[in-house]
Amino acid sequence: EEKSAATVASSALPLEREDLPPVVVETTPLSGSILPLQGSIGLIFDQPMERESVEGAIQLNPAYSGRFEWLDETSVEFISDQPLPPDTPITINIAATARAKNGLALLRSQEFSFQTAGNLRIAERIPADGLSDVDPASTIAVTFNQPIVPIGEIEETLPKAFSIDPPARGSGRWLNSSTYIFQPDLSLGGGVTYSIHVNPELTSLAGSSLEEGELTVWSFTTAIPQVLWANPD
Repeated sequence: EEKSAATVASSALPLEREDLPPVVVETTPLSGSILPLQGSIGLIFDQPMERESVEGAIQLNPAYSGRFEWLDETSVEFISDQPLPPDTPITINIAATARAKNGLALLRSQEFSFQTAGNLRIAERIPADGLSDVDPASTIAVTFNQPIVPIGEIEETLPKAFSIDPPARGSGRWLNSSTYIFQPDLSLGGGVTYSIHVNPELTSLAGSSLEEGELTVWSFTTAIPQVLWANPD
């Protein structure tokens, strides 16, 4: 016996969402990724949830005090009361007691792991600390192990990565999100020892500060002017 068109169409329809238990479909940031020290952990469910049961089912390891903010009926964020410690694994567990508004609970508990960002460090200094006979026309640069500034920002609004002592004429700019360069107008002075002082207030985009004990002041000496050629000898 042939089924009617209405019967076929009805059997092809997906199950109503109220007939299914809830599931965490996404985390922000994604599980396994780096967690900013000032950031939050977001959970997105596939259907509207009972807020009280969800908040009571969430547990962080290590435990941190904080608050929950609901973006809508399916999305909640946990925001810690204080900055998270650097370079620390953090696990968030959602117990099976979390229920959707249809009354159904998670089929099983779900767990997601993250790693907080490490301390900010200097990856490269140019010229290197202690060098002598440096070409006075050399560029001064510093590269960090993490992004400091967002790409596309107006240069005037960005912090300077370092200062120079004695002062030198030239211009500094961020070459990319983690490298800052200073180009002298003509050249640095000859036979001068320059000290480079890294801005101690710099923080990475992940909220990391400079690691304690990091070499934030280094120096180099430029070459002394010399007569290279004379005519007549």
